[in-house]
Amino acid sequence: MSNRRSSRRLHRVAFGSALRAGDRPAWMGSGERQFHRRSQRGKGRSRLPAKESLNLSLLRGIATEAKLRPRMDSELSAYVCTYRHYAPTRSQLRKTASGMTDDPLLRRFLDEYEDSYFDWGDDPSFFCALRRLGDVNKASWGVCRADVRSVLAERDVVVYFCGRQDRIARCWRYYFIGFGTVKYIVHRRELWTNAKYKLYRDFYNVLACYERGKLKQKEYFHPYHQDWDKGRAVAPYIIFDPDESAFNVHSPHHVATWIIGDGLPEVWNTDRRSQKLEKLLFEEREIARRLRTSAGWYAHVKLNLTHNGKLPRVGRSVAELCSELRELV
Repeated sequence: MSNRRSSRRLHRVAFGSALRAGDRPAWMGSGERQFHRRSQRGKGRSRLPAKESLNLSLLRGIATEAKLRPRMDSELSAYVCTYRHYAPTRSQLRKTASGMTDDPLLRRFLDEYEDSYFDWGDDPSFFCALRRLGDVNKASWGVCRADVRSVLAERDVVVYFCGRQDRIARCWRYYFIGFGTVKYIVHRRELWTNAKYKLYRDFYNVLACYERGKLKQKEYFHPYHQDWDKGRAVAPYIIFDPDESAFNVHSPHHVATWIIGDGLPEVWNTDRRSQKLEKLLFEEREIARRLRTSAGWYAHVKLNLTHNGKLPRVGRSVAELCSELRELV
């Protein structure tokens, strides 16, 4: 028997023996488990082909290396997302207030909301981060924009603007809130079972809690989301890195205005900060659109700053962009 054939035979027998002994590696996925079950069949002899065993070992090494290797800056993504400062109806205010008997902080939110730059539902959770954790940069994101949350990875960046409607002046004003760098990507079950995230369970944007082995809707602000258990709760709960994020909800800069009835997009202000932001986020990256993309309800489509489809955009790196944005928050 040649040395190569002998080596392959020894590798196959040794691997099969380990599997029979119950020493199945934790990294095995569904495909590997199928091979594992196959190796258990028939008088204790391993039936796992040596070539497949070798391929699995290579895949394990590649996965481990990819996990340990820090992502290069060119691999990071950044998005612009605009949330609306929604004006709730009297009925929605009444229903929301009726459920806050055991939460005085929710009453404080309602008292402050009209003159604030918070989202109705506190998502992103600037209010809870500020009032419960004492640091607005510890905000999280767990209800809106499931399509963005589902593709984010650690160290990716989200740039936020707040759109406030002025019904008397018949216009929308846009304010630059800042940017968040992703620290943790948390699935709903993990949020309620891992003590590491315990402080976030009282946030108003958890959307769902985990009880008796399944998710249960947990919302505070009316109207509740009828599709909560579809994409919204399936997409992960995002927690931002306070050291690599910068938010300003006390006095955010007014950057642009859209007058209802006028054409798109909104008109950006001519002051230095507004012009610098417009240049950084749009002009340098050769992006023609701005924040508002429609006069209707879904008026602020997400914007990928780093890629146009599969093609990379021109412009500064994500790290350089964040460095510039920090000076403008």
